[in-house]
Amino acid sequence: MSDSGLSLGATPREVPRVRRLSNASTQPPSPVEPPDLDMSHLSETEKQQIEAVIARARQLQAEEQRRVRYIITTRILISRTIVNQLVRGCERNRL
Repeated sequence: MSDSGLSLGATPREVPRVRRLSNASTQPPSPVEPPDLDMSHLSETEKQQIEAVIARARQLQAEEQRRVRYIITTRILISRTIVNQLVRGCERNRL
């Protein structure tokens, strides 16, 4: 038996299925905050530089999340448009 608890000859039915959440594809992963840093041994200048880098990283992460939301929303709208056009085309062909 392997570390995962499945034998090498496992069939697909024996593999546990993972249920997909309906909104899983529309939400970006939540950001993970770094642990609090012990900066007591650093000078004020070094602390300010580190805080500036962390602030910039948060800003970039927020911008990336906005981009991902935009891409997902655009993809959903395009998909719906294509489906609607296909349905209309099928309805016209039946008439």
